[in-house]
Amino acid sequence: MANADHLSRSQHSVEDWNTWRETTSEAIDLSGADLSKRRLKEMNLQDANLRRSNLSGAELSRANLQGADLREADLSGVDLDGAMLQDANLSHANLLGAYLSQSDLRQTNLSHANLSRSDFSEANLDNANLQDAVLIGAELTRSHLSHSILTRADLSRAELGRACLHHAVLNDAKLQGTRLIGTDLSHANFTEADLRGARLNRANLSYANLSHAKMDGADLLGANLNHANLSHADLRDSNLSGANLQNANLSETDLSYANLEGATLEGTELENMLSQPVRSPDHPLSEEK
Repeated sequence: MANADHLSRSQHSVEDWNTWRETTSEAIDLSGADLSKRRLKEMNLQDANLRRSNLSGAELSRANLQGADLREADLSGVDLDGAMLQDANLSHANLLGAYLSQSDLRQTNLSHANLSRSDFSEANLDNANLQDAVLIGAELTRSHLSHSILTRADLSRAELGRACLHHAVLNDAKLQGTRLIGTDLSHANFTEADLRGARLNRANLSYANLSHAKMDGADLLGANLNHANLSHADLRDSNLSGANLQNANLSETDLSYANLEGATLEGTELENMLSQPVRSPDHPLSEEK
């Protein structure tokens, strides 16, 4: 239940609210409040309790929500362009179709949140917790997700072109049909992830762990897989033409019908690799095992 005085003050201008925040040490409680479709641009809501509040369709661009409690809040269609959300808790929140371009979400808790069709282009999500989050069709072009946790997250059909997921954890994540063109995925963990039909053209997957990953039909044209762990991965009918597989681990990997034309395989571990037939008739790996 929201504090009655805080709720009343929130009806005033943002300027009046921010001035009052500078003079008070009160813990802000707007939990369960209906703030939908409100113009709250640049509002100071740092450390505020907004749990289960309704902010759908609200304008919160460049607002300060650092450390705010937004668990189970409705933020569908909200404008959070350039907002500060560091250390905020948005666990189980609904951000369907939200706009968060260039927002700061470092160390934010977005576990179990609905982020489908949201725009995170150029947003900073370094060290964020996105475990079990749903990001179907989300826009994440040029976003930063270094060291973020995306275990079991659903990123199907999401756009992550030129994003940075250095050291990200994507165990059991769903990335079917996801676009990761030119993306930095170095040292990322994709153990048992579903990357079927994903677009990974020219992606940097050096030192990535892709063991037991489902990658059949994936496009890895020109990808850098130097020192990557692809053991037990399913790469049937994938496109690895021009890929750098130097020192990669391909033991027990299924490369049946894969295209390895022009791929670099120097120092690659090939123990018990399945590769018959491979779509590269002149390549030594095309021989039946």
